[in-house]
Amino acid sequence: MRLAQLIDAARAAPGKLNFGAAGHATGPHLIAESIAAEAGVKFTHVPFKNVGGMYVQAINGTLDFISTTPVVLTTGRGMKGLAIIGETRLPGHPEVPLLKELGYKRSSFPGLMVLGVYAPKGIPAPASTFIRGACAKALETPLAKSAADKTSTPIAYADGPAYGAGLIADYSNVGELLNTLGVKAQ
Repeated sequence: MRLAQLIDAARAAPGKLNFGAAGHATGPHLIAESIAAEAGVKFTHVPFKNVGGMYVQAINGTLDFISTTPVVLTTGRGMKGLAIIGETRLPGHPEVPLLKELGYKRSSFPGLMVLGVYAPKGIPAPASTFIRGACAKALETPLAKSAADKTSTPIAYADGPAYGAGLIADYSNVGELLNTLGVKAQ
């Protein structure tokens, strides 16, 4: 199945296709809703408290599709990627197209896979420099690269100032997307 086929099925049966995502108003939930809005279709969201239960229901066919991280492609249970967000295809799964390649305008969601190391405001500059350098070096290690490969998770390092600016932009973008999609707090 391709994403276009999923969209065609949603057009043929409005609101009947369901999808799982970990949580309500999370990145995976919002990107699926964004795809639906842009394609002019409606999906029914089934929020999950954990990805394990969601994966089980996707694998057994209870869910029509899921919106999640690419690690699901490593389960060996027949899951197939229909599209991914981001700027580059996954090295371990080059057959999975990017949303932007499929013509979707909201083809990235920078904050979706953001992990950070945080320190208190006012940390001494030498300590901050040391921590930032250690983080950058850690992501270049064979262990980090191996973990990223095993989970189909690309590594993209952003130093403190760039990371902070990205978070601010992400909060603004998510707020705009919540309003556009009409997603309310639960």
